[in-house]
Amino acid sequence: MDVTDGAQHPLRDQFRCLLDRGCIPVGKVLLCRLTACLFRESQCFSFPFRLTSLWTMNEMMAIFAGVGLAAACGFRVFLPLFVASLAANTGMEVDFLGSFNLEAVLGEHHWLGSTPVTIMLGVATAVEVASYYVPWIDNALDTIATPLAVGAGTLITGTLLPEFMGDGSFKWATAMIAGGGTAGVVQGASVIARGTSSATTGGVGNPAVSTAELGGSVLTASLAVLVPVLAGLLVLVLLYFVFKIIFRYFSRRAEARREERQLARSGNRNAGPTPPPPPGGAG
Repeated sequence: MDVTDGAQHPLRDQFRCLLDRGCIPVGKVLLCRLTACLFRESQCFSFPFRLTSLWTMNEMMAIFAGVGLAAACGFRVFLPLFVASLAANTGMEVDFLGSFNLEAVLGEHHWLGSTPVTIMLGVATAVEVASYYVPWIDNALDTIATPLAVGAGTLITGTLLPEFMGDGSFKWATAMIAGGGTAGVVQGASVIARGTSSATTGGVGNPAVSTAELGGSVLTASLAVLVPVLAGLLVLVLLYFVFKIIFRYFSRRAEARREERQLARSGNRNAGPTPPPPPGGAG
């Protein structure tokens, strides 16, 4: 007998009631999907679906946006903050691959979308972008850009994390790991690329590196506020190549040191034993 026959299905009705009231915990999503298949309730999971009253589509998109903006901070510190501030200031709302309104998820951090903050971040972005095209100053900026990028990534991720995580140490520790860590790793690869360019081209190729970094920051930050899901996927791909660059860099350094030690040993063997000093003195 088909379980869908008959007018009364208490289990189906119970799940439908829980979904309508937003009471299904996240951990029971698979069970809900299984039940929906058993009872052929395709309308039970219309998009966007409600999992809990605390975990909305907007908050899920905010997490992707936060990590995406943090990755963009690894290329340029102020540009992603300016993009986020501008999106919040204009009240931009996107409904592509999930509804997302940056201004709505800021909560108590609504100051990020205020007009004075947007203007200040815009000026800081212009100065930062221009400075990276000045020879040798770009290398000097990297010494302060790395800690600033980690701080900016932590800040923007923490401001976009869902409210149910609270505003205490757990939330900001998560932001530091997910946002600050992502920004720091991307910034590390950027420093390696610029250092390699300076060593091999004498700084002539640094503007090309700066342009590539600027493009990566604009692309990642724009996707983070327009299509957060794609930004999250882009961050995963980006981190793969970043870790590959960093691993290759340290592997080459270790190999170069091994070769230097081997050359030093072979040089000592070829030199032979040190001759003894001449006996006595002259006369």
